[in-house]
Amino acid sequence: MRRIAVVLGAMALGIALVGAGMAPVEVHARQGMSEADFDAVMKRTGPAFGGLRKALEASSAEMAAQQTAVLAQAFAETETFWKGRNKEDAAGWAAEARAAVAAIDGHVKAANWEGAQASAKQLQGSCASCHTAYRDKAEDGSYRIKPGS
Repeated sequence: MRRIAVVLGAMALGIALVGAGMAPVEVHARQGMSEADFDAVMKRTGPAFGGLRKALEASSAEMAAQQTAVLAQAFAETETFWKGRNKEDAAGWAAEARAAVAAIDGHVKAANWEGAQASAKQLQGSCASCHTAYRDKAEDGSYRIKPGS
């Protein structure tokens, strides 16, 4: 009987995490994230950042909120990926990126478009730092993780 209660409690927690949008990060933290998984995250990140720029230029709170939601999840997964590889600097840049996304979201909610633009520049700096250290740009414009990273 006690075992059933523990299993049901664990299932309820899992359902709550999925509902809160936290399950993908938790799964990757436990199982490890492959380079293919990470590549998929990065392929979501670029378009979301481009969409965010357009949203900020248009002062569109709705569009900005959609893009910051994608980016917040992507940078949480990015942080998990780099922590799994013991690359604390890259994990730190991902954490900085998540903080910049949260700041952008706060500025947008307050209709502070200049503040949102400034935080977007900080976000771009975090991305550039990590890409310089750990990503190679291919001739077709795509990126891949540098060998040995």
